[in-house]
Amino acid sequence: THNGGFEGAGNDCLGCHGGTGQGVRRSVNDDFTKQSHHVGTGGAYMRGEKIDPDKVVQIAYPKGERKDKNSKIYPFKVMRGKQIYDTKFKNLITAKVANEGGYWVDFDWDKAARLGTKAAGLPYSGEYGFVETEMHWRINHMVSPKEQALGCLDCHGDNGRMHWKELGYKGDPMTKVKWARTK
Repeated sequence: THNGGFEGAGNDCLGCHGGTGQGVRRSVNDDFTKQSHHVGTGGAYMRGEKIDPDKVVQIAYPKGERKDKNSKIYPFKVMRGKQIYDTKFKNLITAKVANEGGYWVDFDWDKAARLGTKAAGLPYSGEYGFVETEMHWRINHMVSPKEQALGCLDCHGDNGRMHWKELGYKGDPMTKVKWARTK
């Protein structure tokens, strides 16, 4: 759960939110003010999955093909942070953060990790650290009505608002120039 409580067995993201996730593909760069994605298939970290703590862990991430003619463009922001993980078992820990024994009550990461992993049905080695993580969050609040949505030429074309060369492209990617980056 969002507060790390996992009060009941079997609670996970899909328990409340349902579905299998929204898939996307990054199309501009990592600056969240310039994020847009094509819907395809998406991926997500699954509870208990092993991680490589030397790499940024992708918790929810875009995948897909730009050439899919049925895809649509959606805005995303990237949330970067650090998450607690078990350094022996090499998996993220769903630490309990609220209520009795929670981190924001007792300020004890070990206790919060023990309670959270027990509630999640995961083993805990008693050894923890923090790993860099990244999540792609679809921007779906405070979005203009479809009548005010941007069209292709609002960003692309001679009078488009994107500064393609400043972003590292040779020119507007909608022209016949390949989608290659110059940097």
